[in-house]
Amino acid sequence: MNIWILIFLCGIITFTIRFLPLSGILKFKVSGHYLRLIQIIPIVVLTPIIFQAVFFISDNQFLVVENSKVYAAILSVFISILLKNVIYTIIIGMMSFWIIDKMFVI
Repeated sequence: MNIWILIFLCGIITFTIRFLPLSGILKFKVSGHYLRLIQIIPIVVLTPIIFQAVFFISDNQFLVVENSKVYAAILSVFISILLKNVIYTIIIGMMSFWIIDKMFVI
């Protein structure tokens, strides 16, 4: 399946799950459990997309040791836990990927 089709379908599903109950179109009383559930949907949708982008290279080869994206992703996870700031995580993650990929060529 094309990655763009997968991203589009996941976006449509996520939007539908969030929009329909909260829009008033459906007669649905929103519970606290439902609100907690829809908070984790973006994590569930983005995890396989990010996993494929980081760990798989061309021809569906799974590569960990010589993959500079893995090291940048690990650093980004630590930065996101420490700083809890999306912008800093993206900037530091992209900078670390560029440095690891271009300068050290693992």
